[in-house]
Amino acid sequence: MENRTNSNTGFMALLQGIVIGGILGVLFAPKKGEETRKEIKQRIDQAAGDLNSKGMELKENVEQAKDNIVENIEKTTNNIMDRAEDIRNEVNDKVDAKKNEVKKKIDEVEKESNNK
Repeated sequence: MENRTNSNTGFMALLQGIVIGGILGVLFAPKKGEETRKEIKQRIDQAAGDLNSKGMELKENVEQAKDNIVENIEKTTNNIMDRAEDIRNEVNDKVDAKKNEVKKKIDEVEKESNNK
């Protein structure tokens, strides 16, 4: 995720440099004022469109990352719940086995008491 942030920051710096360079290039070009203003507006509109596209891409990336995190949490939760169920069943089986052992012992002791 950090690489993506660095990449986005680098892209933004590059885009800003292009816009500033374009504006300066237009300002110092030998053209009429109206043409220059028109070209500056076009470049600003283009930069705004590029920023909007990058913003939409970033939004989609964030949404995808969120969906992946939610999916991973759900999978992990399900795995934990399944494992907890397995442990509960193992404990219940062991408790039942111990109950049966105790019951057999009690029956043996009662049987011996009755025989005496």
